[in-house]
Amino acid sequence: MRHVIDNRYELDDDPARVDRDVLWTFLSTEAYWARWRDRRDVESQLAAAWRVVAAYDGDGEMVGFARAVSDGITIAYLADVFIVPAARGSGLGVALVKA
Repeated sequence: MRHVIDNRYELDDDPARVDRDVLWTFLSTEAYWARWRDRRDVESQLAAAWRVVAAYDGDGEMVGFARAVSDGITIAYLADVFIVPAARGSGLGVALVKA
C-alpha cells in the first residue's frame, strides 16, 4: 500500500523501507512511552509486527511511524505511533492511524 497525502507526504506499509535509525532515535529520545526498551527490543517488535505503516516526506525521509500487533482475527493493538515534530500539524498523524 502506498498513498500520497496532500502531495507532500507518502504512506507506505513496506516494513523493509522503515528507517530503523529514525525509528530508534525517536523512540529512545523523544517518546515518553516504553523508554526501557533497547534497540534490539525495538528491532524485534518491528520484525514481529502484524502491520507497519510509515510516513515519508518528498525527499523520502521517514517522518512518521505506526505499528500494529494482532492475533489476525479479532484483536489488534496500535503502538509506537509518532510524527516527527517538523511534520506535525498537517493531518499526517490522522492519515497514518487511518491507514
